[in-house]
Amino acid sequence: MAPSQSSSNSTANNANDILSRINFWEPVVQTGINAIAIPSLIAFLLIVEAPRLYPSKPRWKVLFSRSNQLLVGMWLFGAGYNLAMVFYNGGDEVALTAATVLMAGLETCYVWFSWLRATVILGFHAPPRIYQFFKNLTYFLPFTGIFPVILALLPFHKDPFTAVLIYMFSMGIGGVVTCCVDIFFLYSYTCHARQYATEGRAVVLTNSSHNESGDVELRIISTYGFSASLFALGVLGCYLGAVVCRLLQPGEMEGSVLTTYYLFWILKDVMEFGSASALAAMKVSLILAKSPAVPGEEKGSLSGPKSGVVRHSNARVTIVSEVNTNHSLLNNDLNASKQV
Repeated sequence: MAPSQSSSNSTANNANDILSRINFWEPVVQTGINAIAIPSLIAFLLIVEAPRLYPSKPRWKVLFSRSNQLLVGMWLFGAGYNLAMVFYNGGDEVALTAATVLMAGLETCYVWFSWLRATVILGFHAPPRIYQFFKNLTYFLPFTGIFPVILALLPFHKDPFTAVLIYMFSMGIGGVVTCCVDIFFLYSYTCHARQYATEGRAVVLTNSSHNESGDVELRIISTYGFSASLFALGVLGCYLGAVVCRLLQPGEMEGSVLTTYYLFWILKDVMEFGSASALAAMKVSLILAKSPAVPGEEKGSLSGPKSGVVRHSNARVTIVSEVNTNHSLLNNDLNASKQV
C-alpha cells in the first residue's frame, strides 16, 4: 500500500471514530436538553400564556388547548425518539421500531401544529382544491407509524441490515409526506412575505379591535414557520443522503462512505431540533405579541376570525370570505380552531 493511501485511510478512520462518538452521544445530549426544555415550555404556558391571555379560564384548560397539545406532544415525541436512539446505539434492536413510531408521532404533531397556526395564510394563498388536497394529505401521517410495527412481526426483520432498511423506508414515507406539505407551507409563507413587502400589509383578521396586532402575528407565523419548514426539508435531504450511503455499502460501511453517513445522520438530528425550536419560538413570540387580556375578554385565536380574512392595501379592503365563497373548508377550519 502506498504511503499516501495509507495516510488517507488513517485520516478517514480517525474522522470516523470521532463522528461515531458524536453520533452516539448526540441523542444523549438532546435527551438532556429535552428534559429541560419540555418542563420549561409547560411552565411558560401555565405561568405566562394562561394568566396573560386567558385570565378567566382554568390554567389546565389553556395547557390542553389544541395547539398546546400538538406543540408539547411534538417535543415529547422528539424526546422519546432520542431516548429510543440511545437504547439502539447501546445495542437494543427493538428500540429501532420504537424510534420509527415516535418519529411518525413527531412529524404528525409538527405538521398539524404548523397547519393550525398558519390556516389563515394557507387558505388565503391557495385555491380550495389545493388547500383541501394538502389538508387531506396531513391525515396520512399518523398511519406511517404503523408500518414498522407490522414489518417488525415479519420473519425477515431478524436480519440486522434488513431491519435498518425497514426503519429507513418507514421513516422515508412520513418524510416524503411531510416534505410535500412543507413545500406548500414554504410557498404560502413566501407569498405572504412578498405581499407584505409590496403592499405594506398582508392578511389580517376582520371583526377585531386588534387588526394591527393580527398583522404582526401573521408575520411571526410566516417568519418562524418558514424557518421550521426549511429545517424540516433539510431533515429529509440529510435522511435521503444517509439512505444512499447505506445502499452504497450494504454490508459494514467504511471509509468516506461511513464518514458521509455519519455527517448526514448527525445533521438530520440537529435540523429536527431546529425545526421544533422554531415552532416553540413561534408560540412564545405569538403570546408576547398579544396585549394582556382583561378578564372576561379573552383573546381569540389567530386562526378563528368571525368574518373571514381580509387583504389590506393602501387603496381599499377586500373581504376574501365574500369573494371566495367556495372556500368552505377554510371557513370550517377557522371556526373549528377559535380556541387554540
